[in-house]
Amino acid sequence: MFSTSKATISSAYSINHFFLYFAFAGNFGVQLWWLMRTPPHSSSAASESQSAKEDVEPLLESSTGTPMPRQIHLQAWDISAYLPYYIASNICISVWATACHQSHISLAQAALFSALILQLRVVLSTFNNPSQRANVTAFGITLLVSKIYVGILVMYLWGTWGVIDHVAISPAFEQQVHSGVVMVLLTVATGPDPTVGLAFIYVLLSLYFGTYQNSGWHHFFLIETIVLVALLVLDLVITKLGFKANRQRGNDIGLSTAYLPAISQDNEENYTSPEPHLTKDDIPMLPMHRQDLS
Repeated sequence: MFSTSKATISSAYSINHFFLYFAFAGNFGVQLWWLMRTPPHSSSAASESQSAKEDVEPLLESSTGTPMPRQIHLQAWDISAYLPYYIASNICISVWATACHQSHISLAQAALFSALILQLRVVLSTFNNPSQRANVTAFGITLLVSKIYVGILVMYLWGTWGVIDHVAISPAFEQQVHSGVVMVLLTVATGPDPTVGLAFIYVLLSLYFGTYQNSGWHHFFLIETIVLVALLVLDLVITKLGFKANRQRGNDIGLSTAYLPAISQDNEENYTSPEPHLTKDDIPMLPMHRQDLS
């Protein structure tokens, strides 16, 4: 996977400069917004105050009397936990830039892979614990920064591979399938939001509209873009249909619950006790007086 070749003047493919500069500016803007919105120095104090508040609050009880778990807000904790990954990834980016400038391509690739593993560790571990899945929206900005970072790192990786890839040798079918499957799996695994998928589409378009001398990879970028777009559209349609079905099911349950008391009341008002069927032997005999016999 890693190469010890020196950087050559001609590249098999390269990133479009407009896409590259726009991605760099957008990533810088998102990270700056994240740092300004959630300052790191207040994360520990906020975490301690939130923990003290949760200790004071009593447990809620459901309708069945079972205690319900508290709603834990982990926004401050997640930001403070993400800072080491964020700093380490920036250091890796600096090592990559320096290594590329010195034509040490192996070191450059190792630095990018290290940063990518760190960011995937953050993104994928969010959905590893079911108790954390409900708290994803509490630190959506942090998760957004990490997912955009994944797209930026993949863009840098493809740009580095374009420098060392052979110009005259077209990629094998297995190479294209392997690259496409990896991007599809990462798109699906980092859901439910399509942030990583959209980032990959942006990367593929930046490579497709960039200069190239290898038509095999150039066609792959277009085909993989179409595959990812179709995947995101299919996921959107399935999500919409599922949401619509759940909402319709909830409306049906609400209507049945609303009509149940009215039907019960009408039944009670219109209810008449059945008259007993009396036979001759069941007729009660009244006491007779003498005057009745005369």
